[in-house]
Amino acid sequence: INILEKTTTATIAVKVKDNGGTANTGIDTSSEETFTITINPLLVNIAPAVNSINEGDTTPTEYNFTVSLSSISSETVTVNYSTADNSATIADDDYVEKTGVISFAPGETSKIIKVLVNGDRKYEVDQAFKVNLTNPTQAVLGISTATGIITNDDKIPTVSIKNVTKREGNAGTKTPFVFTVDLSNPSDEEVKVSYSTSDGTATTIDYTPLETSILTFAPNQTSQTITVQISGDNDFETNETFFINFSNAINATISPETRGIGTIINYERANDTDFNGDGNPDLVWRNYQTGDNAIWLMKGTELDKGVFITKVDDIDWKIEQIADFNSDRNVDLLWRNYRTGENAIWLMNGTTLEKGIFITKVDDISWKISGVADFDNDGKVDILWRNYQTGENTIWFMDDTAIKKAEFITKVDDTNWKIEELGDFNGNGKVDILWRNYRTGENAIWLMNGKTLDEGVFIDKVDEMKWEVEAVNDFNRDGKVDILWRNYSSGENSIWLMNGEKLDKGVFIPKVDDINWKIEQVSDFTNDGKVDIVWRNYRNGTNAIWQMDDTTLDKGFEFTKVGDIKWEIVG
Repeated sequence: INILEKTTTATIAVKVKDNGGTANTGIDTSSEETFTITINPLLVNIAPAVNSINEGDTTPTEYNFTVSLSSISSETVTVNYSTADNSATIADDDYVEKTGVISFAPGETSKIIKVLVNGDRKYEVDQAFKVNLTNPTQAVLGISTATGIITNDDKIPTVSIKNVTKREGNAGTKTPFVFTVDLSNPSDEEVKVSYSTSDGTATTIDYTPLETSILTFAPNQTSQTITVQISGDNDFETNETFFINFSNAINATISPETRGIGTIINYERANDTDFNGDGNPDLVWRNYQTGDNAIWLMKGTELDKGVFITKVDDIDWKIEQIADFNSDRNVDLLWRNYRTGENAIWLMNGTTLEKGIFITKVDDISWKISGVADFDNDGKVDILWRNYQTGENTIWFMDDTAIKKAEFITKVDDTNWKIEELGDFNGNGKVDILWRNYRTGENAIWLMNGKTLDEGVFIDKVDEMKWEVEAVNDFNRDGKVDILWRNYSSGENSIWLMNGEKLDKGVFIPKVDDINWKIEQVSDFTNDGKVDIVWRNYRNGTNAIWQMDDTTLDKGFEFTKVGDIKWEIVG
C-alpha cells in the first residue's frame, strides 16, 4: 500500500458522448469540462497541552503532550516518540527521559504523552526540552516536534552564615575559625558576594583581619567557607567577638541583618595564676598549720619575688580556686570554710587584698567546691558544687561576687564518682565535666550546654585506683583538651591525648618513683606555648618544674626549696 505523503491535487477533463440520438449520425458529444480533486494525507501531529508549567520543588510534575491524527483512519496508525534535551537536560535532572510508541486504533484520533518534570529549589532561567515524533506507519509526520517550557518558580538565593564559637588557644598559636556560608538554594549561575571582618569587643590584636574579598559559588554550589585566624594569648579575659560582613551580592540577595559572629572563648582555665600581669604564671601558697599565705611571682622557672598576703589564722579556711571573678584582669581567690560552711571571695589587686566579700553560706559541709569556669558564656566565672553525701550537683551562676542564680544539674547518687576537672572537650565553646569513679575505675565526660547535660560519654576505664587525674590542658597543641594522670603507688605518669571525648593516644612520660612528689599545677612557665608541670615533694620540700615539649620532658628545673611541708601550693 502506498501512503500519500503530501497533499495532492488532480485536474480531470470530461466529455459526455451520447449515441442514442438521430442527429449527427446518432452520435452526440458534449463540450469538454474540467474539475479538480484534492487529496489530503493522514497526518500525525504533536503539541504541548499547555505552553509551560512550573517545575515545583520536590514532587515531579506531569507535562502532557497531545499527539493527534488529522482525520479518522480505518487502519491502525503508529508513531515513535522520544524526548530530547534543549536548555533543560537529563544530566541536570530537569526532566525524566521518555521514549515509546503510540498506537491509534481505527477510529482513534488523539493520544497523550506524559513527561515527568523534576522539581528542584535551584534558581535558574526558564528551560526547554523537546518531544520528537518519528517513523509513523499508515500516516505521515505533520508537526513532529513539540517544545515544553519549564518555568522557574524558585527565588534568587539568599546568603547566610553560621556563627562560630571556639576557644582561642595559647600564646604563640593560631586557631582557625571556619565560618560556613550557605545559599538558601542552588543557582545555575555563578554567585559572588563581598566580605570583610570588623571588630566587636575583639580587635585586630585578637584576630587577623580580612580585607574586602570576594566569595564565589560555582553553579549548583551552595556552601563555602571563610577562615579567620585567631591569635592565642595567656590572659584570662571575658569572651570577645568580631564580625564578618557581606556586601555587593551578584545573583543572590543579602538580608540587612546577615553577618557572621565569631565568639572567642577565653582559652585559659579560670584559675589562671598570673597575679602581676607580666604574662608569667605565679604560685599561690597556704600554710595549713600557721595560716600564713603567700604568692610567688615567677619569672619562667625561677622565683622572682615572694610576697606574703593577708594571714588567715583559722586553718579550716581552704583556698579552693583561683579566678578573676570581677573581670578586672586581676586574679582573685575563692575560699571555703569546711567547719562553718562560710564562703568568701578575695578581690585582689595584684598581690594586694583589695576587698574580701562573703558570699552565700553553705552550712552542709558535704558540699564541696569542684571547680570554677564560665558555664553560660557570659564572661563571668561560675562555681560548680558537688555534695559527696547526697550526690547532688549544682552550679552557681555568678555576676562578679553575686550569685545570679543557682541551678541544680543532674544528680549522681554514687558518691564514689568524683568531679575531677573542667574543660571544653568537644570544642563547642561550652565547659564540660570530667568524672572518675574511685571504686569502679570508670571515667566519663559530661558534655554540657550551660546547665544542661547534653550527653554523658564513658571514656576508657582505669581499674587501678591509684591512678589519679591531676590536670587537664592542651599538651600537644591540637586545640583539644588532654588529661594528665599520676599513679601514687607506682610513680608512673601519663598523658591521655584526647580527640574530643575519645582517647586518641595514651603516652607515658618519665616515671617519678618517689610518691611524695605531687603534681601541683600545669601552665606555660617557659613561655614557649607549651604546657609545663609544677611538682612539689611533700617529704623534703623540694620544688621543680618540668619543661615539656608536648608529651616529651625537655628539661627539669628545681627552684626555691620550701622545707616546711605544711606549705602547700594551691592549684
